[in-house]
Amino acid sequence: MKKQVSILMLLALFAQPVWAEGKFGGTYGPQCGIKYLNLTKSQAERLKSMRLALKSEYDGHEAFKRSYQKSYNERINNLMTRPEFDEVTAKKLINDFYRVQLRREISELKLQHALFQMLDAEQRKDWLNGCAGYPFGSDG
Repeated sequence: MKKQVSILMLLALFAQPVWAEGKFGGTYGPQCGIKYLNLTKSQAERLKSMRLALKSEYDGHEAFKRSYQKSYNERINNLMTRPEFDEVTAKKLINDFYRVQLRREISELKLQHALFQMLDAEQRKDWLNGCAGYPFGSDG
C-alpha cells in the first residue's frame, strides 16, 4: 500500500506541469503571459509595484511559516505519542496548518484581481482565455 501511495505521489508531481501549461506557453498566475498582454508603461510600473509589495508579504509569510512549522511539528509529535488518537486535536492541527496557507493564497488572488482590474477590455479577454483561475507561476 505504501508503495502504491508513493508511486501515485510521484506521478502527481511529474504530471503537474502538463496541466499547468497556459495559453501563452507558460504557467498560469499573476505573471501568466504578461508579456503577451502588451501592458502600457503605466500598467507595467503598477504591476512591478504590486509584485514588490507581494514579495515583501511573502518574505514575512515565509518567516512566520518557518517558526510555525517548528511548533506544528512539536504538536504532531505530541499527538503521535499519546496512547489514544485524539481526533479533536488532529482536526485543530490540520485547520491551523491550512489557515497559514490560506493567508498566502488570498494574497495571491488579491494580486491577480488587482492586475485584472487595471487591464483594458482586450487584455482582460486574453487574461480570461489563458490565465484566470489557475495556479500561480511565472513566464515573465
